[in-house]
Amino acid sequence: MSDETEQRMCDEDFGSDEEGEEGDVESFLEDNSSELMDRLKELEVNHKNTPVELD
Repeated sequence: MSDETEQRMCDEDFGSDEEGEEGDVESFLEDNSSELMDRLKELEVNHKNTPVELD
């Protein structure tokens, strides 16, 4: 199989159910947005409180 044929097959496979995947992501974000934001805030606080070691 040539590289061009293989690339075309990959592109077709990737785009085949793109809308379904986008819907899944949107649904996940809607269901988990507050939990994700809480986790992001925790990580930001931990990062700010982490000392930086200089060489």
